[in-house]
Amino acid sequence: MKMKDTYYSLHVGQWLCACLILLCALTAACDDRPDNMTVLDEWPEMYPNYINASIPTDMTPLNFSLTANDVEQIDVRVVGSMGGQLHSSGKHIELDKKEWRSMLERNVGRELTFTVCAKKKGEWVRYRDFQVSVR
Repeated sequence: MKMKDTYYSLHVGQWLCACLILLCALTAACDDRPDNMTVLDEWPEMYPNYINASIPTDMTPLNFSLTANDVEQIDVRVVGSMGGQLHSSGKHIELDKKEWRSMLERNVGRELTFTVCAKKKGEWVRYRDFQVSVR
């Protein structure tokens, strides 16, 4: 009886592992942002413009939009030099307030790096990263 139970457990474990791999693959396939994109050596034109700003720790999230008319979607990643990462994607960028506050507290006296990508005419471009200092 013990050998049959072990055999059954192995097949259930393999089935669960296969389901997990499939779920990860499907999740990755849903990401509209490609790995290879055109990298531009220019700042994103955004409103409000936060490029190289210095902000206090009680600052509200730095939500923004790109000003170009041909932008279909924006994808932003914010990484703190002392930890933390935020992601937002859509027509306008809106960062989660609770996660933003936590990131600011961890990065007092340090910098946050913003990576901004935009989908224009069906193609993705990545702008030059910019920093925001947390004081």
